Amino acid sequence: MKTTQGHLFKRGGIYWAQWKHDCKRYRVSTGETERRKAENRLRELVEPFALKAKADTLAAIASKVDATSSAIERIGNERNPPPLLTDLWQAFYDAPNRSDIGPGTLRQYEYQVGKLVRWLAEHYPSARTIREVTRDMAEDFAMRLTQAKASPTTFNRYIMLFRLIWRILKERARLAEDPWDRIARKRLATISRRELTIEELRSVCRAAKGEMSVLFALGLFTGLRVGDAGSLKWNEVDLTRGVIVRVPNKTARRDPKPVTVPLVPELHAILTGLKKTRTGEYVLPDTARLLATNYRILMQNIHDLFVGCGIQTRGESKNNRMIAPVLVGFNSLRHSFVSICRMAGVPLAVVESIVGHSNPAMTRHYTHVGIEAATRAVATLPSVMTDAPPALPLLPNVEHSVIIAKARKLIASQTAKNWRHVQQSVLALLPDSVT
Repeated sequence: MKTTQGHLFKRGGIYWAQWKHDCKRYRVSTGETERRKAENRLRELVEPFALKAKADTLAAIASKVDATSSAIERIGNERNPPPLLTDLWQAFYDAPNRSDIGPGTLRQYEYQVGKLVRWLAEHYPSARTIREVTRDMAEDFAMRLTQAKASPTTFNRYIMLFRLIWRILKERARLAEDPWDRIARKRLATISRRELTIEELRSVCRAAKGEMSVLFALGLFTGLRVGDAGSLKWNEVDLTRGVIVRVPNKTARRDPKPVTVPLVPELHAILTGLKKTRTGEYVLPDTARLLATNYRILMQNIHDLFVGCGIQTRGESKNNRMIAPVLVGFNSLRHSFVSICRMAGVPLAVVESIVGHSNPAMTRHYTHVGIEAATRAVATLPSVMTDAPPALPLLPNVEHSVIIAKARKLIASQTAKNWRHVQQSVLALLPDSVT
């Protein structure tokens, strides 16, 4: 490192300071006759020049470091370039550290990523790679979502998805920061789908034709979500036992436990007749194909069916939202299923076991006797396809001694912490005449 020190010389009894900086010689009298004091004065005179020399040297070193870093980054980019924005979706899809995501969610993610990429290409064409997306760009996109009157749910889904993608690709793309991490999520105002009246159920189920008719029957008589009902396979339907056994898509990855749904006679007859003409894998092959390739068309068809029956599907738009909240959709059949069972006095544990969102502690005893309780539960569902009164389903022959033995075992396991769950499980064992 270049330094400036200087030296002393004596003239006429006085010490003089002399130093050289940038090829220029400096000579100044210290005014001191004592060597020690003159040395201190020399340091004072030379120090600004020494600091300037040190700063120049450090600047030169920093410049070399920057140049070296740039060269290293250039070589790294050449050998392992950050993903181009046009390849952003594929890079995320192929990432080995990405968690498993359902096909329906992947399709939605691909649409959202495509929307961001197209927007960046239009408004920030200079940004070509993921590393070139800045915080200002992210905030601008978030502002455009708000200006487009996206709902809080939609807004949050976009932001959380982009945070996920940047986190997954951080190491590969050598990202210094996540431009989305400081964008606050919006507060949600959740609006649930409402259940349908019996008259509305009859109207929409009888208006449905072809596979749509079976799809709606599955939604009402089983409480299955549209993704589960539409992709139901014949190997999940046991017509001999009169049950559907399926792992719900929503919980398949974190808790792959199946739900067992008894078939009411009306649905059993529909599926039996359909089985005679269908030999493929899916109960509803056309619907399963739409679920896999064009979910939006299926949802539009369901919406049009409700509207065609005079059922208002959306509420009032509030807070300057462009799209009004959905009040009625396929999930309304699930709500109707739960509501009708609960109004008929079916124990909560039984209903939750059927629809598949139960507390595991409440349903761990949902075995053969639980299926009997569930069969009694679905017997309360109204006939909506025809005007005929519903026939009572055949129940498995369960000895009272079996019920008593299981009830005793449950009661014996009761503690101060689990008594509520035990109570629900015992009630689920008992026939309606007892409960």
